[in-house]
Order: sequence, then structure tokens, then C-alpha cells
Amino acid sequence: MKRHFQPAQNAEVLIVGINELTDRIIKFLGHGENHYQITVANRTADKAREQALSIGAKQIAFGSIQNEVTHFDAIISATSSPGIIIRSEWFENDHVPILIDHAA
Repeated sequence: MKRHFQPAQNAEVLIVGINELTDRIIKFLGHGENHYQITVANRTADKAREQALSIGAKQIAFGSIQNEVTHFDAIISATSSPGIIIRSEWFENDHVPILIDHAA
């Protein structure tokens, strides 16, 4: 898979959700080693904080995602939420990041 998905060096990647899948995604991206800057967000702030500390990433509050989306080159959402987390109307016309939504 790494041959097919290569975010640009220094890419800012937002991971929404803390679970086994996002753990694998973070390992795949190799925070820091490939110059990807990972930020995590989760409904449970303590889980996001713990994940961020364990990998040396940033954390943003789940409620602030809407205000932060345009700062990222890629957003990967992997939650168990039945509803839409990332909404298209949040993006400015001139900056739409790569968006991968792997909802359960």
C-alpha cells in the first residue's frame, strides 16, 4: 500500500478516531520518520491526548475539527460514528485535502 499512497513530505495529516485501525494507519505513516506531521482528534479527549503523547503528535479538540480542517493536507477519519464527521461545507474552495473516511 505504501507504494500507492505517498503523502508529500512534511504533509500535515489529521487522524480522527482512536482505535485499532488508526493505530495501524499511524504506524503505516510512520509519524516523524517520513516527515509526516500527525495530529489526532477523538470524542474522548483523554484517548486523543494519550495517543498524541505516545507518538509525539499534536492533538486538537474534537469540537474544533471544523475550524482546523483547512490546515491539513490529508484527513483520515476512522470512527464508529453512524453520522458524518467531516462535512464538505467546512472546506474553502481553494484548499480541499485528501480525505479518507473509513466509518464503521
